[in-house]
Amino acid sequence: MGVLIYKFLMLFTLILPLSILAQTPDASSSSSSAPSIMHFQTADAGSSTGTTRTSHHQAPVASFAIHYNYAFQTSPYMGNRSLMGWSVLPEVNLTHHIGFQADFTALTTRGVNVDENLLLIAAGPRYTLAPRSRFTPFIYGEGGEMRSRSSAAAVSNVVDWNPATRAGIGFDLKSKHGIGFEIIPAEYIGEKVEWRDQWNHSFSARAGIVFNLYR
Repeated sequence: MGVLIYKFLMLFTLILPLSILAQTPDASSSSSSAPSIMHFQTADAGSSTGTTRTSHHQAPVASFAIHYNYAFQTSPYMGNRSLMGWSVLPEVNLTHHIGFQADFTALTTRGVNVDENLLLIAAGPRYTLAPRSRFTPFIYGEGGEMRSRSSAAAVSNVVDWNPATRAGIGFDLKSKHGIGFEIIPAEYIGEKVEWRDQWNHSFSARAGIVFNLYR
């Protein structure tokens, strides 16, 4: 049952950007048979006060993303492993390019012999390269704490809080209604395992829905 859920989620993340591409203004205008009427409507839309045209020509003031996560972890307990989970990512733009984001991520193993759960709470700056573009790349860096809970034969019910860092690069694909698709294909997570005085390294990727907020 778990395998079917993972396949459905991966299929959903592939279908979503295609549906956003279908909502572009170019697609709607090409199907119209009255270009003069369309020209009048677009000209009139700029002068109307009740317009909801928050297209990709504007820079959002904030965003809220929900991601599906995959992580490969070099664990200090039972060796390397793969984890999957969810994350929420609220973000506020201080300027057009510079913002501040918080990150709440929960990950767990898929194995049956080792049960490990990770909770990462972090925050940090975010730099957006093209805030008014429909395709918007960004980079970010975060610092925070990671809670590790492991249940295995060697370490039973171990719970530990450690300092953590996170950095990555991502892309936003915006639609004209404020809802878009966000993907973070490359991300590094570092955890300082204090009781062993060493760093635990993880590499992850995530994708999901982003809600862009405009003025």
